[in-house]
Formats: sequence, structure tokens, C-alpha cells
Amino acid sequence: MKKRIVLTMMVALLPIAILSAEVGMSLDIAAQYSSNEVQAISSSGGGSYTRAVAGEHLGGFDLALAYNLTKEWDVFLDLGFSFNKNTFTNDSLLGFGYNFDLKKGFYAFIGGGFAFGGKAPIKDASTTQNMAFVGAGMKADVGYMITKSVGLYTGLTFNMYAAVLNGKFLKKSFVRSLNPKLGLRIKF
Repeated sequence: MKKRIVLTMMVALLPIAILSAEVGMSLDIAAQYSSNEVQAISSSGGGSYTRAVAGEHLGGFDLALAYNLTKEWDVFLDLGFSFNKNTFTNDSLLGFGYNFDLKKGFYAFIGGGFAFGGKAPIKDASTTQNMAFVGAGMKADVGYMITKSVGLYTGLTFNMYAAVLNGKFLKKSFVRSLNPKLGLRIKF
């Protein structure tokens, strides 16, 4: 199943790569802070709702690969890996975005797409359950290119997920993930 999904994505993106007027790639490497919250909404009758929040604050790193379709448009894959002493979390985003050329050397990027990820326990399985995430997200970056190939940037990804536990979507619950980052951009 996973091979079929990857093959379908590659076949779908191949014509875009062939037809693109300007070929280029960039790699972003960054340190990131991650705030993940699992929120469950339940009805207590009489039209009132309660919200239970279980949040974690994690540190980690982010890797993003972008392929320039044209000078302005990119397709990107952003992989965020965060952890603390009990939990490992992955926040990933596959999507399209638009580049804004600001003043000399400065740029801004905004995009969105399909978000996926999950979390798993590191040590004690009783503290955290394995959970998969599926949803949508957005990404915003601003940066400065020091040379044509190397630059510094800061960014933010915000993902909203439906939680999947034991192969079933959790009803009336969602996961919110906010990931600010600071790092290095390398253009090829």
C-alpha cells in the first residue's frame, strides 16, 4: 500500500518536473520547537461542550526539500522530528507554495498542503500511545540569502490533524501542531 502511494505521487509530480521552466531545489535544515495538543471535544448534554487538552512541548529539528516549479511556485516536503524524554513526534507537510521576492536577498514563502505524522513513546509505552495523524497544514517562511546558494531563515508550520489510533479515527478529537523554526537554506 505504501509503495503504491509513493509511486502514484511520483507519477503525478513527474509531468510537473518535466514541464517546469526553471529547475531548482532548496534544502532547509533547522532547529525547531514543537507544541502538539491532542484535543477531545465531548457533549455533556443540554448544548454544553467540554474540551480536554493534552499537550506536549518538544524540541527537535526540521528538514524541508523544495522543488521550484517556476520562479514563484514550489512543491515542498517538510519533515519535522521532535522529542522529549517520553515521546517522539513527526509532523510532516507535503504541498505547494508561493515565493515572494522582497528586497535584495530577502524572500518570503507561504504554502499549504497535506499534513501527516504521528507520535510514539520512547521509553515507557504506558505514558503515550502510538498515534497517527492525517490532516492539512500551512507553512510560512521569511529569510535572507547571504549568497546565491546559502541563506538564513525563520519559519512556522501549523498543522491540524485527525488522530488515528489502532487503525480508527478518533471521533470528536483533533491534534493541533505549531512548529516555529530557525535554520539554514541551501539552494541547488
